[in-house]
Amino acid sequence: MLRADFYAHCARFENLRAALAAYQEYIGPMTTAELRRAIEGPAVLSNYAFEPGLVDLILREVGNEPGALPLLSHALLETWKRRQGRT
Repeated sequence: MLRADFYAHCARFENLRAALAAYQEYIGPMTTAELRRAIEGPAVLSNYAFEPGLVDLILREVGNEPGALPLLSHALLETWKRRQGRT
């Protein structure tokens, strides 16, 4: 799976353009429940925990805006960089 904001990086490679043209699938916006699972699921599987209320705050900030997934990805990366222990 490839986020749409990375398509431009693939454009210069003929084999990637062909693969995208043949196999891309449009996926609509995720629901709040799906976003929550995407945030919390990997943390739970790896025995990490979020500060109380942090996931709710992230979900409110991301909202239903276009481009929410790249924003969410960046927010989670920056949160990960600032973690303390397993929290």
